[in-house]
Amino acid sequence: MNKNFLMPFKKINLTETSPLTLAYIGDAIHTLFIRQYLLQTTMIETAKKLHNTSTKFCSAKGQSEALDFLTPILDKEESEIVRRTRNQKNHNPPKSSDIEQYKKATCFEALVGYLWANDEENRLKDLLDLFMEFKLNNQDFRVIKKENI
Repeated sequence: MNKNFLMPFKKINLTETSPLTLAYIGDAIHTLFIRQYLLQTTMIETAKKLHNTSTKFCSAKGQSEALDFLTPILDKEESEIVRRTRNQKNHNPPKSSDIEQYKKATCFEALVGYLWANDEENRLKDLLDLFMEFKLNNQDFRVIKKENI
């Protein structure tokens, strides 16, 4: 199998693509990133613990926190995709989150989808790495990282 099977196949036109479509693929890309990140950087060994940890990042709450953290460093185009997504009407939150948290999570997913689809892998990785480092070093969230052993 081609190692780069997740590489985007074409550029996405910001004005022609639904932000909810970008959020759809962004959710999958973000989940894959989180799982890979945890496997490579932590000492979590069981699938159950990996799953429980990854859901803290891949939930509406975790994605909402990521958007809040990253918003000040987004460029104009990235901020525009967040704005366009926030204005979409498809917001039916799960029972585990409120509407505002769900909207922010959808905006975050669309941002991830947009960066991935436009082959801005380095920018996407930088933003996600920055948030992960912040979260993993936060007092509320401790994971034994491989480099600390």
